[in-house]
Amino acid sequence: MKQTFKLLLCVFMLLTGSKAFSYAQSDWALYDHFVKNHYDSGMVVQYTSEGQSYTSAEGMSYGMFFALVAHDRERFDAMLRSTVKILALNSFKGETSGATARKQLGASTAVELFIAYDLLVAYEAFEDKKYLEYAENILKRTAKNNTVHSSVLGDVLLPGSSGYRTSQEFTITPASLPPFVMQKVSKYEPKFKELYHNTLQSIVRGSGDGYVADALTFNYESDLIVKSTTVGTQLGAKYYLWLGITSNADHNRKILIPLYDNITVKTSDDRFSPKLANLYYHTTEGMGDVIYDACMLPLSDGKIKDYLRTRLKVYHFGKKDFIPLMMTMFATGYDERRFELKKDGSLISETR
Repeated sequence: MKQTFKLLLCVFMLLTGSKAFSYAQSDWALYDHFVKNHYDSGMVVQYTSEGQSYTSAEGMSYGMFFALVAHDRERFDAMLRSTVKILALNSFKGETSGATARKQLGASTAVELFIAYDLLVAYEAFEDKKYLEYAENILKRTAKNNTVHSSVLGDVLLPGSSGYRTSQEFTITPASLPPFVMQKVSKYEPKFKELYHNTLQSIVRGSGDGYVADALTFNYESDLIVKSTTVGTQLGAKYYLWLGITSNADHNRKILIPLYDNITVKTSDDRFSPKLANLYYHTTEGMGDVIYDACMLPLSDGKIKDYLRTRLKVYHFGKKDFIPLMMTMFATGYDERRFELKKDGSLISETR
């Protein structure tokens, strides 16, 4: 009956010439909101506070993920075609050095790995080798260009190909490494097993205050260098979200979550997460916004979980709220069992 209604609605829109909806609606309001406000002909569109539009590789990576959750292969493939152009994937022939590679490495480690993850999920779902080939190209160049060697930790993943290392120190970002993404890409590119293991050791070394830092800096003997600017804000908060939606069977999740009990306890006590945690001064300040609510939802329980659910449900997403929308779709999509992740990072959608 529901499918019949959807079909009749689409026919009605075509016959009446109405442009209120140019796509078939799903039963997921937030996905419909994304399509209506942030999707246009294969491009994921974001807006500045001044109303100007732009497209980012990060936005494309999230849009492709949710198209897979919604079984929307048509839009997934359309976004992939745009992403191929953005990252120059068609021209990549194995080069990992020189001007060609530098030109092609426009996205961060986090974005490249997320896109590779999307492609591997699509390959397993649709059995089309083009997805696998694109993913393998991304992973090979990321492993080659976005790493640094530490005498103690070995090879570690940097947030990007440049700007995160000097002759004295290097910087990593925990949010670049969603456990489910790393589990999946490690299956197809063995080098990432080593990179994930080594970089996780770095993350654990930086968890002493019970908060995730946006960035962690180390010297080449792998000593953590805590500065007055070592803080956890929205970027660090993403790591709570990635941990929360990762499979309970993932042993890394079991190890990492207890390291960040301070944030879950504080959120439960205060009914909000701190906007900033300073790991140098051991202080917190401010009240986190909707992004923090979304990032903490999967890790919360009891009354605070219900409270966060309500806050997210009543939030009105304006056009400039693209990242808040994406984080909320991850959190509530998982909470409502629209998708779940297996131990190896595989995506299962519509588990209700």
